[in-house]
Amino acid sequence: MKALIEEYAKLNGLVFGICDAHDLTGLDESITDIPFFNGSFYERISPETFLNGAKSIIVLGVKTDDTPIFEGLNQVMAASLCGVDYHKRLKHIADGLIGKMLKSAHFNYKTQIDAGPLIEREFAIKAGLGFRGRNGCIINPMFGSFFNIALIITDLELKPTPTSDKSTCDACNKCIDACPAGALRETGYDYKKCISYLTQKKGDLTEEESRLLGVSIYGCDICQSVCLYNSYRGVKTENHEDVLRKILSMSNKDFSENFRNSNLYWRGFGTIKRNCLISINNI
Repeated sequence: MKALIEEYAKLNGLVFGICDAHDLTGLDESITDIPFFNGSFYERISPETFLNGAKSIIVLGVKTDDTPIFEGLNQVMAASLCGVDYHKRLKHIADGLIGKMLKSAHFNYKTQIDAGPLIEREFAIKAGLGFRGRNGCIINPMFGSFFNIALIITDLELKPTPTSDKSTCDACNKCIDACPAGALRETGYDYKKCISYLTQKKGDLTEEESRLLGVSIYGCDICQSVCLYNSYRGVKTENHEDVLRKILSMSNKDFSENFRNSNLYWRGFGTIKRNCLISINNI
């Protein structure tokens, strides 16, 4: 089965790893202090609560897609969130692998792509996809930190892949120093200050929060763009007021038609319009 997974990954330009489905150990309950999740600490670390009889987890890593889906959008949105919605893209890829595996063996499974209880990054580390950078992102030898993760939890017993030799970055603070909001610190990460979180946060933003958005209407790549493990460099600073006004002029129907296959669509038009107005003001 491992050879089948390896062949599928190679044909589709993926990286993959396999780990056992035992509960994660050594993590602090602070991992539940994240936005958009209301589950318990045990749900975060225990695959058995997600799939009864879970024995193995296949972790797929797929390079982020920066294919433009709307003219100028890549200039006002984080590169890691551009292109086709990664939830849909990874589901298609994971389903393709599962279909091939089911031809060789019968097994139970569940997939998780972002929207689920398990802490994906920790299982990616356990499966050997990479190591945790100081910015909290998983860094992979092939993709750097610009990749998305899919988990396939199964009751098949599969041989685990080795973990990374590295546990964290070398003595480099580029991401910490570059974060304009101070969300990254030597002692940890404060998501409430993170620009990516602020672009997704509902309701009104404070004057300081609005200033930090810059011209981004969704996401932030600053900590990744300065990382020495990534080939992408630089932060967008150009004036892209025209694309912001195009989005603002859309009806709800226009927004849906243009962005229903984009990560942008998930957050809702109301929040995106708010961010467009803030960005125009910042320009």
